[in-house]
Parts: sequence; structure tokens; C-alpha cells
Amino acid sequence: MRPRIAVISQQYGTLGGGEIFAREVTERIARTGKFDMHVFSRKWESECREVTFHRVPMWGVPRQLIPTAFAWMASRMARRMGFDLVHAQSRVADADVFSVHWCPHAFWTRDILKRKPRWSDRLRMRLDEGMLRGAANRVYMPVSAFQQQIFQSEYGALPGEWRVVHPGVHLEAFAPEVLQPLRAPTRAALGLPADAMVILFVGMNFESKGLETIIRAVGLLKSRHPAGRAQVLVVGKGDESRFRRIAVEAGCADAITFAGAHRDGLSRFHAAADVFAMPASFETFSMATLEAMAAGLPVVISDRMGVRDIVRNGVNGFVTDSIRPTEACASRLGELLDQQRRVSLGQAARNTVAEHGWDHVAKAVMDTYQRLLNR
Repeated sequence: MRPRIAVISQQYGTLGGGEIFAREVTERIARTGKFDMHVFSRKWESECREVTFHRVPMWGVPRQLIPTAFAWMASRMARRMGFDLVHAQSRVADADVFSVHWCPHAFWTRDILKRKPRWSDRLRMRLDEGMLRGAANRVYMPVSAFQQQIFQSEYGALPGEWRVVHPGVHLEAFAPEVLQPLRAPTRAALGLPADAMVILFVGMNFESKGLETIIRAVGLLKSRHPAGRAQVLVVGKGDESRFRRIAVEAGCADAITFAGAHRDGLSRFHAAADVFAMPASFETFSMATLEAMAAGLPVVISDRMGVRDIVRNGVNGFVTDSIRPTEACASRLGELLDQQRRVSLGQAARNTVAEHGWDHVAKAVMDTYQRLLNR
């Protein structure tokens, strides 16, 4: 009989890096036929017939209690059904394998939200503590070394086995031969100048992902390199009016194009771009950066992002200092005004992510399953 694996994911396959990671990996493993894959979730988007889905009912549960109630109910359902392994893809206290997509909630509340914890925060902190309690035989797979360092700084010595497993990317969708024919028509449709260096930003949170830094950096760029044309292409949803005002203050109002939020067909925006920038204030990884690298774009990120694991300064992109973010971003974008430099770094970025396809990630997870089962 095939080993039976329970995957716990509060929202499976919906928008969000952790949810997409759960779907891409689980369904690839299921299609190999080596494991009998079951998903426990309260909401899912999938057409995979090889996976068995189990709904975790949350009717009538207050919104603030859903994360804790789901964690308790899903773990209880999975254990009662007697699976060989339980793999948590969202925050729970009881599992054998954890794909850790989150940072410690105590850190998030204190250092990112900068507020005192509420009762609902304390419940999530208890889930984190439970995840690390009595965990000598558990395997933890954080999405970045940066994220693992935060857990270490919060809790000290970590129990069990920790092994970084980065998210994957659809290499075929961002292949240069697929994108090249889309470049000219997409630029024309968006009204982007044919001779401009287009800086792509993709994100649903303009504030935390560094859009203001990019806009002010482009303002500096215009004053320092009057002959170099730079245009920011913003894909996502946020307070556009606020950031248009910032662009006016920075003296680059005519250099910002808002394309709105798009769930599908993102690759056409990568085709229109020359550079990808996301100097985020905090990000456990950044799948958007990985997609940009797969599209052959040099990337400019901050040192507060987990994807810095694979970005090499001056080789496939730049990791900027978060102490003086605007100055650092402007300096690196200035270097990328040189087309040959952009092409060289972009090719290196594509080569870097060649081993970061989703099949590679699924194999790493399957190897972990097999090692645990062999014990």
C-alpha cells in the first residue's frame, strides 16, 4: 500500500505564497503515484483528481479565532484518520513535517506591526510554541535562511531537523522565447516608451513591499541621469492616489504607470520590463522576485527579504541596504541604465533559477517524506 500523507493548508491553492506552494508541491507528488495524498482545508482551488480533499468546517467560528480553531480541528481530523505522516502547510501545533511560510507571530506583532499583542495574537503565539515543543523527530522546512534566523533569534536553539526549501517557479511560463513576442505589444498597450528602462513592481501591499522607495529612487535617478529614461510599471492593488502624490513630490509623476491587479497573465508584464525591483521592509521569501529572475530580469531587493538567499550582488541582481533604502535603490538602478549590464545580470538570473522549478521542490519534499517513513 502507498504511504498516506495528510497535508494541512487553511486555504489551499488560493492567492498567497504558502497556498500556492501547497498546491504546486502536493499535486506534483500525487501525480507520481508514490504517495496517497489527502488535503485538509477550509477552502481550496484545485482540479487535481489524484488528491483527496477533506473540508475542515469553520461555520460560526469568529474571524479572529479561525486560525486557532482550524489548526486544532484539522490536526485532530488528520490524526483520527491514521495517516503515516502529517505535513503542515499552515500554522498548526501538531504535525510531522512543517513547510514554514510564516515568521514567529511574537516577532511579527512586536517588530513588524509594532504593537502589543492582543488575545488573538497570543493564540497564534501558542501555536508557534506548540509547533516547536517536543519536536525531536519533526522536520521543519523554512522557505529561507533569513526566516530560520528569525526563529532562532526568537526561540534560541531550535529542535528537530531544519532544512531550507525555497519555493519554486514555472520556468516554462517565463522562458525568454515565450516572453519576447509579448514585449512590443505589451509596451504599446500600456503606453510605455520604447526606449525607456522599465522597472517592474509586483505586489498587493504597496507600503510594505517598497513602492515608495522605488518612486523616490527614480526621482533621484532623473536628477542624476537626465539622459536616462526610467519608467516604473506597477502591477498590483493599493492606494494609487497616495503613491501618485509621492511621485509628484519626487519629481517623477510622468514616470509611473499603474496597471492594476492581475491574477493571470503576469508574464506579459515581465516581457515589457527590463528590471524588477522590490525593496520590501520584510518578506520571508518573495515568489514575485523568483518569477522575475525566471523571466531573465536583474532584480533589486532589500536585505530584509528571504529571497536574498539566491540573489548575488552584481551577478544576477542587487541586495540593497535597508538603512538608507532610497539612496541604495537609486544607486543600483543607476548601474542598470547600462543595457549590456542589464542583459548580463538578467541572463545570470535566469541561469540561477534553473534549479528552482516546482518539480525540484516536490522532489525535495518527497525525499523528506521517505526519510521519515524509513525511520
